[in-house]
Amino acid sequence: MPWWSSSPAPGPKSVQAEVVAVIPKSSPAEAPVPPPPPGPVVPAVPERFGAVERLSVTELQQLQANVSAMDDLILEESKVKDLLQQLKAVRQDGRSVADAIMDREPKLQEAAADYEGKREAL
Repeated sequence: MPWWSSSPAPGPKSVQAEVVAVIPKSSPAEAPVPPPPPGPVVPAVPERFGAVERLSVTELQQLQANVSAMDDLILEESKVKDLLQQLKAVRQDGRSVADAIMDREPKLQEAAADYEGKREAL
């Protein structure tokens, strides 16, 4: 009925309902954080650099001015050498996984084409 009418408009029919359970609304912030994957962790930054501590002020200034000399000094550290070996091993493992995936690609393409042919036959 229009708003100017004096007779009341019929209201919606009431429906009886029973609440069975209330599920709390979860937000992404409340989701538990999964643990980090197993494997190597980033090493801590050393507090002291013996090779640098033995240098004179002049040598330190020259080292600071020459980036390649600083890189050479850093790459001579045994911990850095170990990390570079680990990096090389990880990259080699990744390459092996990628090669294995690429070796499976032709077989996957063949299976997909076979599937499409059979699907169209139906």
